[in-house]
Amino acid sequence: MFIALNQAHERVWLQTHEQAATLSQERFFCPACEQPVRVRNGKQNPAHFAHIAGTCSASEPESHQHLTGKQWLYDFYTYLGWSVELEVYLPTIKQRADLIIQKSGHKLVIEFQCSPISVPQLKARTDGYTQLGLPVIWILGSRYFAPRYQAKQQNS
Repeated sequence: MFIALNQAHERVWLQTHEQAATLSQERFFCPACEQPVRVRNGKQNPAHFAHIAGTCSASEPESHQHLTGKQWLYDFYTYLGWSVELEVYLPTIKQRADLIIQKSGHKLVIEFQCSPISVPQLKARTDGYTQLGLPVIWILGSRYFAPRYQAKQQNS
């Protein structure tokens, strides 16, 4: 995840490896479960936050494709003139939206789903956003187009 809470409960967006290096000694917390997270600043993935002990229900481990894809989508919608919020935790439905974009009073959730999930999970997440009056667009990552997942999806 790119967003964590600092000790003052302010949202901090981790954007670069340089920023991560300056923040590595500070304490941060997951916006959903408020458990401690750490700065991850390796060479393979973008700098990001990760849970120290396991994960929470609103946050799952993220692949390189998911992290970079969310960043690209943020940049893309910002370029198009949308107001963009990254990784917004919605406590009512206990879900974290990858992005919520807004323009001319219209809000829309963008979910970049890289790891395959079942149709019932997809429906439950979509229903959660619908309950809040938020339309959602699902963008599927490359694993959804691999032959072994195509057969699995057709059976769901």
